[in-house]
Amino acid sequence: MKSVRGIEADSHDNIWFGDVTNHRLGKFNQKTEEFTYYRPPTSNFGAYGIVIDKKTGYLWVADYEGANVDRFDPATGKFIEYPFPSLPVHK
Repeated sequence: MKSVRGIEADSHDNIWFGDVTNHRLGKFNQKTEEFTYYRPPTSNFGAYGIVIDKKTGYLWVADYEGANVDRFDPATGKFIEYPFPSLPVHK
């Protein structure tokens, strides 16, 4: 991995990170010492920062290359993307 961003630990001591070079979200399980990777719907996903919601366990990820804010549910492995609003085109 050449470019890792947004490193955060969850309540189970898993380490979450954005693997920017390979356009995916990664998890390192400290107990098993295994890596798991999740591929978001946006092919050019570029995680810049991660915030973990302590109540729900969801990960909120700033995707600067895909222009989204993504919500990731570790329990289901599913992403929901919220696109950034576009600026109006002036002619």
